Amino acid sequence: MASHATIARSQTPSVTRTTGTEQRIVQEFLTDFAIDQALASARSITGENPSADDGNQAIKVAVSLAWQDLLMECPGWARRLHNPLVDFAVLASLCEQRVRRRTLGRR
Repeated sequence: MASHATIARSQTPSVTRTTGTEQRIVQEFLTDFAIDQALASARSITGENPSADDGNQAIKVAVSLAWQDLLMECPGWARRLHNPLVDFAVLASLCEQRVRRRTLGRR
């Protein structure tokens, strides 16, 4: 006789992870305007210009602010995309990449 955990595991469907949903969320809901606001806020908080360098404190603050804004929009995009399955680690990584790319593009 199989244990309860074995039955639960076998009934769980296997999900192939793609980043399509996460990319769509970042593209649609993390706008250039929102990133620019996060960069401006980071500049006023830290007193330095954000650069894409890993050691730059302002870029870390900007990424954090952009991530918070994206999470605040979560009910909106979850409803609009019909409650998608989202890998938040991938979403956070894509958010950080987009903020860093926008920082490089503003120079």
